[in-house]
Amino acid sequence: MVRWNFKHPVTFNIDCKVCGRHRQITCDLDDVESWKNGAFVKDCLNYLHSDQVELLVTGTCSDCLNDTLANDH
Repeated sequence: MVRWNFKHPVTFNIDCKVCGRHRQITCDLDDVESWKNGAFVKDCLNYLHSDQVELLVTGTCSDCLNDTLANDH
């Protein structure tokens, strides 16, 4: 696991809205505020894995998202 030295670390405890699996995502509060104020998530939280970004943005874990997309076809 990569350890970041955040100036203002914040940890989000998120349960997937589909399966309920619990995840923790830690990032810098300044970066989250930038995103919430309109910056692109890929620009201000670029150190997060795409699965983590998806969970933050949609509340859905990557397993459930992949299952949903697979069932749409």
